[in-house]
Amino acid sequence: MMAKSIKAAKAVKSAKAVKNDVAKAKLEMEDTTVQPTILIPSGATLLNLSLSDSPEGGYATGTITNIIGDSSAGKSLLAHSMLASCANDKRFNKHLLIYDDVEAACQFDLSRLFGQKYTDRVCAPYTDEDGAPASSDTIQEWLIYMKKLLDKGKPFVYILDSFDALTSEETEDYIDEVEKAHDKNKDMPGQFGAEKAKWSSKILSYLKKKLKDTDSFVLIVSQTRENLSPGSFQKKVRSGGKALEFYSSAIMWLAVADRLKKTVNKKERQIGVLTKIQITKSRLTGKVRDVTLPIYYYYGIDDTRSLVGWLIDNGVWKGEKTIVAEELDIVASKEKLIQMIEEQGLEDKVIALVSKTWRSIERALVPERKKRFE
Repeated sequence: MMAKSIKAAKAVKSAKAVKNDVAKAKLEMEDTTVQPTILIPSGATLLNLSLSDSPEGGYATGTITNIIGDSSAGKSLLAHSMLASCANDKRFNKHLLIYDDVEAACQFDLSRLFGQKYTDRVCAPYTDEDGAPASSDTIQEWLIYMKKLLDKGKPFVYILDSFDALTSEETEDYIDEVEKAHDKNKDMPGQFGAEKAKWSSKILSYLKKKLKDTDSFVLIVSQTRENLSPGSFQKKVRSGGKALEFYSSAIMWLAVADRLKKTVNKKERQIGVLTKIQITKSRLTGKVRDVTLPIYYYYGIDDTRSLVGWLIDNGVWKGEKTIVAEELDIVASKEKLIQMIEEQGLEDKVIALVSKTWRSIERALVPERKKRFE
């Protein structure tokens, strides 16, 4: 009998230990996993939470992030939204905000989409002889510019759009040789090695070590490519070798999940895309998460709509045609609800509710297990 009593007491003690461990782990979730010096806003609250468990930002200063996506999936708009968020956030008043449009493909009306503060603060890395904005051409040129920028010791937030559009000096020399051979009707020169991949490893290693010194951040945009490697199960890849995978603290893949349309003059017309973002790497939390965002050509990322949809999908707000938003004392259709939130300036309340719900879900995911190590 005595042995059974001791066993029972140990079992009760063990159960209490497990509950205490779980309670402690859940309490720790309140303050998110990691708090770097500054969290940089991604431009979308759900993406911030997916990357860091915090609504304030998704990227850590002193790091590199790589976003890879299909054509028209919203990569550039996401990048611009991040810069616009920084331009409107006093935490970044001393940061240089730089957009390196290597592709020279940005045709958006940036002032209309992102406001006057964006227009006043965001600049190109170079100016040409006439004083017009200019971008990087080769990966070596980008390295030199980044070194000069880091040597100044001032903090910055930098977008490279895109890595694929950067060439290398070796590539340009090779093209010159091909042109000369063609003009002289000679045999073409042989293929050359992967110089760009070699240079990318050097520059990313250099950046990784230096960015923390100034609380700076670099976001690199990449295009998806079809994977032609035999025996691989991965359908899409990006250029640049393994350096981007290794040195990036966060990696996201973007794809078009749906086309957003509106009927005008009895005809459906596309007005944007529903973009699915798969986070495959986040050193802030170590978690793999997915998020879906509506992105409109004439508006950008619809943050409020994404948050309202998330609260409905997660059962916080009930209803189909009519939504009951109890915390806001609003009962209305989804479109009317979004309109009232913006008209009444309730965005912060919605963000707070989403954040609270997000953390409660994350706490519920903590295993009911005793810790292995003290």
